[in-house]
Amino acid sequence: MKKNFVKQTGFTLIELLAVVIIIGVLSAIIIPRLIVSKEDAKISMVKSNLKILRKAIDLYRLEHNDTYPGATKSKDGEDETDPGKASDSFVKQLTLYTDVMGKAEDKINEDKNIIYGPYLRFGKLPTNPFNSRNDVKCDVATTDITVRDSDWSTGWKFYTRTGNLLANDGNHDDL
Repeated sequence: MKKNFVKQTGFTLIELLAVVIIIGVLSAIIIPRLIVSKEDAKISMVKSNLKILRKAIDLYRLEHNDTYPGATKSKDGEDETDPGKASDSFVKQLTLYTDVMGKAEDKINEDKNIIYGPYLRFGKLPTNPFNSRNDVKCDVATTDITVRDSDWSTGWKFYTRTGNLLANDGNHDDL
C-alpha cells in the first residue's frame, strides 16, 4: 500500500515561538535605550536654550549699564518692583529694540536712542522641553546669588537682581 503524504507549507509552532522570543528580547534591550535617548535629547535642548538665553541676557546687560532685563520697566526705564510686570518687561527687552534705560519699542528709533537689540529672534523665548512652556517668571526681590528655586509655573525663572536664570521645571536647577 502506498500512502500519499501531503506536503504542508508554513511555520511550525517551535519556529513561531523562537521568533516571538527573539523579538521580545530585542525589544527589552532597545526600548529602554530609546527612553534614555529621549531624556538625553531634552537635557541637551534645555542646556542649549539656557545658553541662548544667558548670552542674550549678558549682551543686554553689557549694553544697558549692568542692568538685567526685567529689572526696569519696558515703558519708561524706571525700576520694576512688580514680578508680573517684570516678566513682561523681560520678554519685551530681549525681543524688541530698546534704549539704554530699557524702554522697548518694536522699531529702531535713533531720535529716541532706541538702537539696541533685539537679543532673541522670532519675538519669543525658547521653549523649555520639560514643561513645553516658553514664558518666564521674574523674581525682583532676591539678592542671594545661591538661591535656585523652581516651581513649574513657567518655562524659565529669572532673578533680576542676581542675573540667575534657570529652567523652571523642578528638576534642572543645576544646569
